[in-house]
Amino acid sequence: SLRRSLSSRLTIVSIAAVALAVILFGIAARVVIGERMSSSLDDSLRQRATDVARLAVSAPALLRAPGGLESPVSGRQLDVEVLDREGAIVARSLSLGARLLPRTGAIEAAEQGRTAYADAELDGEPIRLFAAPIAEVGGPAAGGVVLVASSTADIEDTQKRLGLLLALCGVGAVLAGGVAAAVLARRSTRPLRDLSSQAATIERTEDPSRRLAEPEDPAEIAELAQTLNRMLGSLEAARERERRFLADASHELRTPLTALRGNVEYIGRHGPDPEA
Repeated sequence: SLRRSLSSRLTIVSIAAVALAVILFGIAARVVIGERMSSSLDDSLRQRATDVARLAVSAPALLRAPGGLESPVSGRQLDVEVLDREGAIVARSLSLGARLLPRTGAIEAAEQGRTAYADAELDGEPIRLFAAPIAEVGGPAAGGVVLVASSTADIEDTQKRLGLLLALCGVGAVLAGGVAAAVLARRSTRPLRDLSSQAATIERTEDPSRRLAEPEDPAEIAELAQTLNRMLGSLEAARERERRFLADASHELRTPLTALRGNVEYIGRHGPDPEA
């Protein structure tokens, strides 16, 4: 019916609006948090590379000291390699073991005196790598490159968990919004259902003198009720005019018909004559 169609449309539109808002919020949250975590990691890599480059100039002997490059930042393990100007390894983190940091374009940029970031893989695990040049003074690493890298698997895992959490919260929000929208839509259309019921009663009784109850709000429904009541008033006035017209017509027709009937009865009793 039209009533159910209106309620369902209102509900569907409300659910769609809530779902769109949840989706946009989820995308924005993932992007903002992902960029924040990536930016924090890049800052840690840069800071660690700067410290190691300074150490290579001021105290190069400390680079090869056991554990000299093992310095987790904010609980994150940062792997370090120090290369000389020929690309040979001068020092490296013990955490790397037998692994070598990938040689990416960031090294070439550092060899030319620039710093650079790169995304790569180490034993199948995604990493973020930062390369910085070492000053042309100091020990064996002078003019070389310092590489600092860290796994980004935790960032990807966090983003996946966040996405799942946002999806679950989004489904809950859509369901709750759908229920609320259905209730509000039904309440909003209740005055229309009441008007429809009253109009059906008037139709059934064929009594245009009856009037519809005019609700105080919403204003649109109240205006509709007033319009329908004015229409009923017009119908009642038209029916009254019709009744008076029929009564007057009956009165006007009754007099000549009575005279005709008397003449017919006279002719029946006395026979026709020229005057009759």
